[in-house]
Amino acid sequence: MPSPRDLLRPLKWSGKLRSAQLRAHLPWGNLPNGMTFLLGCGRSGTSALGRSLAQHKSIAYLHEPIEYWYTIDPRTDYLNFFGGRGKGFLDANDVTPEARLRFRRLFGQARSMSGCEFVLEKYPADGLRIGWLDALTPNARFVHIIRDGRAVCRSIQTISRRNNYRFIGKPDLHQWWGRSYYKWHTLVRECRERGILAHLFEEVDEPGPRNFATMAALEWLVRVRHIRSTIEQLGFGPEKYLEVRYDELIAHPRQVLKGIEDFIGAPNDPKMIEAAEKRLAHPVAPPSELALPAEVFEEFAIEQERLGYSTDGVIVVPGALAQERAP
Repeated sequence: MPSPRDLLRPLKWSGKLRSAQLRAHLPWGNLPNGMTFLLGCGRSGTSALGRSLAQHKSIAYLHEPIEYWYTIDPRTDYLNFFGGRGKGFLDANDVTPEARLRFRRLFGQARSMSGCEFVLEKYPADGLRIGWLDALTPNARFVHIIRDGRAVCRSIQTISRRNNYRFIGKPDLHQWWGRSYYKWHTLVRECRERGILAHLFEEVDEPGPRNFATMAALEWLVRVRHIRSTIEQLGFGPEKYLEVRYDELIAHPRQVLKGIEDFIGAPNDPKMIEAAEKRLAHPVAPPSELALPAEVFEEFAIEQERLGYSTDGVIVVPGALAQERAP
């Protein structure tokens, strides 16, 4: 039986999209200080960090404004949520004058209406679109939060299995992987086209619960590596790119948040930091067991070592067995 919230979601999202489309035609909106984009594979702590910074007196925070992005360019609809049949990767050469204008208007209006000086946006898709985002707005800055891959993958696996986001009229919508697994199929196709871990996607015969752990590991690998490699290729220095760790955010929120304030150029906000210290005051739980096929584990282990994390608790099994181990 659908809940009242389930029944209201179509109205909510149609209203949000219509509002964004109307506002994109209004001839005002400016971003004098550019934008800061919060990067990271989903379940890496992007929401925890974003919601902490949302309390800052000088920062307007936008949490996954998918209606903005779809209005700016339908190719951003990587879940096929609005029926735009979007892409995962977008590069600087994908920017159009129309998209640049809509971007400035929508995010500039959000800044003006908030009364804040700085704008921070968080959306998991951003990590595959850094060149595109940088070309959309001058003075773009990027904060990348990294978390132990074991915790990220188990969290993706858990939310994939629960899949408790219901949307009337979209029975094929998966909370994590999009409509009819559109996000996954797009990731597979584009990674093959770009030569990114193409052979490893063969470990997933079809998307679904028996393969969620492997799918999560591949998504994490692609996103973390693409963010770091793109930053290096574009030659971003410390004035444009800041990397933080989730475990450091939990253990030392004051230092991490102060560093982000300095990076953005925002004034120190003690109340924001005090609130964040209370909200983030919990120990980092040890990652639970994760089962991966041997070839996927090899790449996973390489990345874990590169990032300074362990592979303890990761079980290496034949692909068919890995599919069956997830509870």
